[in-house]
Amino acid sequence: MKRDMRIGYLVRILLALLILLVLVSCAKTQETMEDTLAKNNIDFNKILATEIIDERAVAFYKGEKDTELKVGLFELRKDGWHYLIGSNINKELTGSQQASVETIDIESGFQGMQIPSFYLEYGIVHNLNIKTIKLQMADESEIKETEGKIISVGQDRIWYKVRDNKKIYNLIQGIAEDGSIVFDSRPWLN
Repeated sequence: MKRDMRIGYLVRILLALLILLVLVSCAKTQETMEDTLAKNNIDFNKILATEIIDERAVAFYKGEKDTELKVGLFELRKDGWHYLIGSNINKELTGSQQASVETIDIESGFQGMQIPSFYLEYGIVHNLNIKTIKLQMADESEIKETEGKIISVGQDRIWYKVRDNKKIYNLIQGIAEDGSIVFDSRPWLN
């Protein structure tokens, strides 16, 4: 009887150890944002601003040269953060341009990944008088107006707006504090 109890006790201990071993071997560590940045050669100390949008993060950061400005898109998954795509931000002015306009569009199935589509429109605000970025999208049935968010990143100001569809904004305007239009994306009006 004592022998049977010892065997039962030993079997329970071995079973608990086996379960513990399986759990430890199956456990994956979550990849932190710092890990993801390092893996993609992005210096954590050069991040100027980040914005969390649902389970995505948009990061604005300096490139290898401190004069370079970049944008990167990251996604949070079950196993941690993943870098999706990045781009240089053009800081050069052309003509009488007061603000720049660029886009990042990620379609579902991007690089073979099963991720929802994501559309970002952004740019540099060059004119210090611009306090608001007004965006307008006209389609067949209606005109939708919204505003972009302006953030300071280092010595620059960046505007951005996450779009809910693939259509880019037809009209982008920089509005001064007094409500006057300082910048209009239609070049014939500048």
